[in-house]
Amino acid sequence: MLLRPSAFHSLLCLLFFLTGWPSSDGARSCHPASWANYSLTFFAEWNPVSFPKQYPTHRPPAQWSELFGCVHDSHFILWEEGALASPAVKVFAEEGKSVLLTQDAQSTEGAISGCFRADPIPSGEGSTSAIFRVEPAHTLVSVIVKIIPSPDWFVGIERLNLCKDSQWKKMVSCNLFPWDTGTDSGFTFSSPNFATEPQEPIFQITAKSPSHPANSFHYPRLETLPRMGYLELRLVAEGPWGILKLTSVVTDSNRMVTPTLGVNATPLDCEVSDWSSWGLCSHACGRGIRQRTRYVTLQPANHGEPCPSLLIEEECEGSRCP
Repeated sequence: MLLRPSAFHSLLCLLFFLTGWPSSDGARSCHPASWANYSLTFFAEWNPVSFPKQYPTHRPPAQWSELFGCVHDSHFILWEEGALASPAVKVFAEEGKSVLLTQDAQSTEGAISGCFRADPIPSGEGSTSAIFRVEPAHTLVSVIVKIIPSPDWFVGIERLNLCKDSQWKKMVSCNLFPWDTGTDSGFTFSSPNFATEPQEPIFQITAKSPSHPANSFHYPRLETLPRMGYLELRLVAEGPWGILKLTSVVTDSNRMVTPTLGVNATPLDCEVSDWSSWGLCSHACGRGIRQRTRYVTLQPANHGEPCPSLLIEEECEGSRCP
């Protein structure tokens, strides 16, 4: 069963009413008495104040793919930290296409009760939403959204259990941080295709890892990256077995969050090139001046370290003047 509602927002987890990530045992031991209807909203907060390094502004600008999620039991894995991504997840993380994810879900016997989608967000900030149903045998939800542009990066949640003490949770909020699918070795948002051979396990991207200075998320002055957004799940209905009637959710998919310098501003230090070779002496004979230069490769932002001098001069001496 595939449901396609309207628009809401993105993901990782600081949970009200939740004690931690679900285990298989936890999913089996929680038995609510009825189905429940949840609204899911992804609030995207990717902006050049929080993420000033190489922030995509064109071809294409910063944006998000459609959101794809499934309601399932403990036997199904959409994606998992430390595991190899499935071919369907690889295609979605690299190209933003969910056809294979849908086919995988439809071929799964009993482990999935349904999947859902939410509309893409055409900019770095905004929201998108969906409504989905959970039931006693399927209390877990997993979600994935591709970061566009990127080699194979995404945000999401995996196996979030909406049941606690045999009751449906009223509300869950999850902070979202970037993940690497392990199938493309590009370092920057706009890197060309560079397949990772052999494929690596899925891992979380941090301010210091990967440690390559060209990495778009490399902020060595930070201990943790700012969140790229958050996911909010709210219980909107529950009841006895029967046909679930979906109610429409009206939301502003173009909601913009105006960034302000301060709380979430990420300092970005200036970066410069290596020095050029020394130029010619200013006088063909006798004493003169020669110069060498360098140029700015990354402008500072948000009170980061300013750029150093781009010019050095020193005395030189040509041949003896007649």
